[in-house]
Amino acid sequence: MIRTPVPSDERRLQRGENQRIFSQMRRYFAPASVIPPPFATASQTGNRNTVLTQNGSSTVSNPTDSSKIRLIPNTGQFPAGTGAFAYWNFSTQFTNPALVTATPIGALPGGSVTATIRLNGPGTNKSILIRSSDDTDNRFLHVHAVGNPN
Repeated sequence: MIRTPVPSDERRLQRGENQRIFSQMRRYFAPASVIPPPFATASQTGNRNTVLTQNGSSTVSNPTDSSKIRLIPNTGQFPAGTGAFAYWNFSTQFTNPALVTATPIGALPGGSVTATIRLNGPGTNKSILIRSSDDTDNRFLHVHAVGNPN
Protein backbone atom coordinates (compact mmCIF):
# COMPACT_ATOMS: atom_id res chain seq x y z
CA MET A 1 0.00 0.00 0.00
CA ILE A 2 1.43 3.34 -1.05
CA ARG A 3 0.43 6.35 1.01
CA THR A 4 0.16 9.78 -0.49
CA PRO A 5 0.03 13.01 1.53
CA VAL A 6 -3.42 14.48 1.97
CA PRO A 7 -3.72 18.03 0.59
CA SER A 8 -4.15 20.71 3.27
CA ASP A 9 -7.64 21.70 2.10
CA GLU A 10 -8.83 18.13 2.68
CA ARG A 11 -7.24 17.96 6.15
CA ARG A 12 -9.05 21.05 7.46
CA LEU A 13 -12.27 20.56 9.34
CA GLN A 14 -15.34 21.78 7.57
CA ARG A 15 -17.89 24.04 9.24
CA GLY A 16 -19.93 22.09 11.80
CA GLU A 17 -17.49 19.17 12.08
CA ASN A 18 -15.93 20.46 15.32
CA GLN A 19 -19.02 19.68 17.38
CA ARG A 20 -19.34 16.18 15.94
CA ILE A 21 -15.66 15.35 16.56
CA PHE A 22 -15.73 16.81 20.09
CA SER A 23 -18.82 14.78 20.92
CA GLN A 24 -17.17 11.57 19.69
CA MET A 25 -13.92 12.21 21.58
CA ARG A 26 -15.42 13.52 24.82
CA ARG A 27 -15.90 10.08 26.37
CA TYR A 28 -12.16 9.33 26.07
CA PHE A 29 -10.92 12.35 28.04
CA ALA A 30 -13.04 13.19 31.10
CA PRO A 31 -16.42 12.41 32.59
CA ALA A 32 -19.19 14.89 31.87
CA SER A 33 -19.38 15.76 35.57
CA VAL A 34 -15.81 17.12 35.50
CA ILE A 35 -15.67 18.92 32.17
CA PRO A 36 -18.84 20.18 30.53
CA PRO A 37 -19.60 19.38 26.91
CA PRO A 38 -18.02 21.60 24.27
CA PHE A 39 -19.85 24.84 23.44
CA ALA A 40 -21.99 24.61 26.60
CA THR A 41 -22.84 27.92 28.24
CA ALA A 42 -21.67 28.76 31.77
CA SER A 43 -25.20 28.60 33.19
CA GLN A 44 -25.64 25.04 31.92
CA THR A 45 -22.42 23.93 33.60
CA GLY A 46 -22.80 25.40 37.07
CA ASN A 47 -21.13 28.71 36.16
CA ARG A 48 -17.91 27.06 34.95
CA ASN A 49 -16.32 27.86 31.61
CA THR A 50 -14.01 25.70 29.55
CA VAL A 51 -11.73 26.97 26.83
CA LEU A 52 -11.36 25.15 23.55
CA THR A 53 -8.86 27.52 21.98
CA GLN A 54 -5.57 28.98 23.07
CA ASN A 55 -6.93 32.53 22.78
CA GLY A 56 -10.02 31.94 24.94
CA SER A 57 -10.26 32.84 28.60
CA SER A 58 -12.57 32.08 31.46
CA THR A 59 -14.80 34.93 32.60
CA VAL A 60 -15.48 33.35 35.99
CA SER A 61 -12.00 33.00 37.53
CA ASN A 62 -10.18 35.82 39.30
CA PRO A 63 -6.78 36.95 37.98
CA THR A 64 -3.77 35.69 39.94
CA ASP A 65 -0.10 36.52 40.21
CA SER A 66 2.79 34.87 42.03
CA SER A 67 6.49 35.47 42.40
CA LYS A 68 9.55 34.94 44.56
CA ILE A 69 10.99 38.12 46.11
CA ARG A 70 13.63 38.87 48.73
CA LEU A 71 13.31 40.85 51.93
CA ILE A 72 15.67 43.82 52.24
CA PRO A 73 17.25 44.11 55.72
CA ASN A 74 16.63 47.38 57.56
CA THR A 75 20.05 49.05 57.71
CA GLY A 76 18.89 52.53 58.64
CA GLN A 77 16.33 53.33 55.94
CA PHE A 78 13.62 53.12 58.62
CA PRO A 79 13.74 53.52 62.41
CA ALA A 80 15.32 50.55 64.22
CA GLY A 81 12.83 47.84 65.14
CA THR A 82 10.52 48.40 62.17
CA GLY A 83 11.85 45.28 60.41
CA ALA A 84 13.00 44.25 56.96
CA PHE A 85 10.78 44.99 53.98
CA ALA A 86 9.96 43.87 50.46
CA TYR A 87 8.08 45.84 47.81
CA TRP A 88 6.21 43.77 45.24
CA ASN A 89 4.92 45.22 41.96
CA PHE A 90 2.32 42.91 40.44
CA SER A 91 2.81 41.81 36.84
CA THR A 92 -0.97 41.26 36.60
CA GLN A 93 -3.38 44.18 36.34
CA PHE A 94 -5.95 43.99 39.15
CA THR A 95 -9.10 46.10 39.34
CA ASN A 96 -9.12 46.30 43.16
CA PRO A 97 -6.33 45.81 45.73
CA ALA A 98 -5.34 42.14 45.54
CA LEU A 99 -5.57 39.57 48.33
CA VAL A 100 -1.92 38.71 49.04
CA THR A 101 -0.20 35.90 50.94
CA ALA A 102 3.53 35.82 51.69
CA THR A 103 5.31 32.66 52.84
CA PRO A 104 8.98 32.85 53.94
CA ILE A 105 11.40 30.33 52.48
CA GLY A 106 13.99 28.97 54.90
CA ALA A 107 15.08 30.02 58.38
CA LEU A 108 16.25 33.39 59.65
CA PRO A 109 20.00 33.97 59.42
CA GLY A 110 20.29 34.76 63.16
CA GLY A 111 18.29 31.72 64.23
CA SER A 112 15.42 33.75 65.68
CA VAL A 113 12.09 31.97 65.46
CA THR A 114 9.86 34.83 66.58
CA ALA A 115 10.02 36.91 63.37
CA THR A 116 6.68 37.29 61.62
CA ILE A 117 5.84 38.33 58.07
CA ARG A 118 2.97 40.80 57.68
CA LEU A 119 1.44 42.90 54.96
CA ASN A 120 1.80 46.63 55.45
CA GLY A 121 -1.78 47.71 54.77
CA PRO A 122 -4.08 46.50 52.00
CA GLY A 123 -1.78 47.71 49.21
CA THR A 124 -2.99 48.95 45.85
CA ASN A 125 -4.08 47.25 42.67
CA LYS A 126 -0.46 47.53 41.42
CA SER A 127 1.79 46.80 44.43
CA ILE A 128 2.09 45.98 48.14
CA LEU A 129 4.67 46.45 50.91
CA ILE A 130 5.56 43.35 52.96
CA ARG A 131 7.39 43.66 56.29
CA SER A 132 9.20 41.32 58.65
CA SER A 133 9.44 41.90 62.39
CA ASP A 134 13.22 41.22 62.30
CA ASP A 135 15.55 43.99 61.06
CA THR A 136 18.13 41.49 59.72
CA ASP A 137 15.69 39.26 57.84
CA ASN A 138 16.90 38.67 54.26
CA ARG A 139 14.95 35.54 53.36
CA PHE A 140 13.14 34.95 50.11
CA LEU A 141 9.34 35.07 50.15
CA HIS A 142 6.95 33.15 47.97
CA VAL A 143 4.16 35.67 47.32
CA HIS A 144 0.80 35.03 45.73
CA ALA A 145 -1.94 37.51 44.85
CA VAL A 146 -5.55 36.84 43.88
CA GLY A 147 -7.87 39.43 42.40
CA ASN A 148 -10.35 40.83 44.91
CA PRO A 149 -13.80 40.78 43.29
CA ASN A 150 -15.35 43.31 45.72
